[in-house]
Amino acid sequence: MLLSKKFDYYVSSDLNHQRLDSQYFVDGVIYKKIDADNIENKIIDKKFDVIFSSNMLEHLSKPDIFLRDTINFLKDDGYAIHVVPSRMIKVSYISLHFFYLIKLFVERILNFKKNKKLFGGFSDNNKNNINSVDIKDVKKISKVKSILLPQVHGNYDGHLKEFILYGRKSWEKKFKQAGYSVVTHIKGPVFSGYGFGIGFIRRLLESIGLYSEHIFVLSRMNNFEILAREYTKKVLPRSSYYEFEKFVSDWLNKEKNAESFYGDFLVQVGNPYNKKVLDIGFGNGIMLSHFIKNGSFGYGLETEGALLKIAEKTLSDKSLTASLNLYDGKIFPFEDKSFDFIYSTSVLEHMSYPSDVLKEVGRTLKDDGFFYISFPNKYSLKESHTGLYFISYLPRPATQFILKAFNSSPLEDWNLHFISYFDFKKMAKEAGLEIVFDNRTRNPIKRFIKKILELLGIHYGAFLRTMIITLKKAK
Repeated sequence: MLLSKKFDYYVSSDLNHQRLDSQYFVDGVIYKKIDADNIENKIIDKKFDVIFSSNMLEHLSKPDIFLRDTINFLKDDGYAIHVVPSRMIKVSYISLHFFYLIKLFVERILNFKKNKKLFGGFSDNNKNNINSVDIKDVKKISKVKSILLPQVHGNYDGHLKEFILYGRKSWEKKFKQAGYSVVTHIKGPVFSGYGFGIGFIRRLLESIGLYSEHIFVLSRMNNFEILAREYTKKVLPRSSYYEFEKFVSDWLNKEKNAESFYGDFLVQVGNPYNKKVLDIGFGNGIMLSHFIKNGSFGYGLETEGALLKIAEKTLSDKSLTASLNLYDGKIFPFEDKSFDFIYSTSVLEHMSYPSDVLKEVGRTLKDDGFFYISFPNKYSLKESHTGLYFISYLPRPATQFILKAFNSSPLEDWNLHFISYFDFKKMAKEAGLEIVFDNRTRNPIKRFIKKILELLGIHYGAFLRTMIITLKKAK
């Protein structure tokens, strides 16, 4: 009723409308009998601005197929809103089941519910799932167990599997596999599932971040996200869910991060307007596009042909041009002293020959030029690519063993190497580059600490999760 007042054209669908009393029907609403488990061949004559479901997906035998099919009914700029259970409601169902039995027993003894058996049996199981397997085909369980054990809420094999699949990441994975992008996730209210509405307990649980429902607002994936996911699947075929989503998220946030990177470049290095700038490892080309649109002459290096094509399209879509080049990961195809500025962001750790690359930076950088670089710190507690703690501290064989134990991508998939500040400083010195120490800060304590570190030859970035360092040619 509430939703129907917000739209000019509103369709309500269900498989068993007969369970609805006439008082629930709303004027102006079009009612359709649709089996959500077999929707693929249904002809829908309109596309919708909004598709909404509440506590329905978990009762389907094929929710993945339903999501893939219904996205075809959504307008390009439309939204899907799906309300689904969280793990909290699963815990509530199990932990409060005996209290519910007592409540039910008392109610029936007092004859509050007429024509009801004193104890419900196995026939009550799966009553929420119309398309569940036939009760006759299910292995019989004892009368006592059928009373004492709570029924599985959704269309799943058991309570444990249901608990796992009600997690936020599990739902997100379903939506993304169907072609949706998660616009936002909202925590729903806390409730028991049995009608125990004790207000202060509910408010207490909500205050510590618990919730019984996930509310997902979804949109169609745009072409760039689809491209990012296809590329990630190709380069990280053995990735964990965290690694995969982290890699895709980095691509999707590249535009915002590029603005921040460019702003910091202006402060730390200078204005690249009308300057020749080289991007080592240009990836999808978004970072380089920010320099070009601000007046730089853009050049780029990459080792992958697939990324070259992606970056070319990125620049073409923005009506920008640059000299993009493939190289062997060692030798730059440029003459000595070619560039005013060179930069590299989150690439050094993926280089097979970082020392050779730094020497090439020193060779192709002008005498008054600067090299601006960022890369993850080997001694950060949490390794940024895998999300695992302390693995960059360990010998490489031990790291590989842990990655395998956590079903993460092996190091060779990432071509991942862990580099400390002192490793980098040594390579930079050999390349004829010296670190620029920047002690500017309004905080006098930080300024004092930075100066002490400079006297010791240590850049303050050595203590950050991601090191951001400016270098220049040594005199």
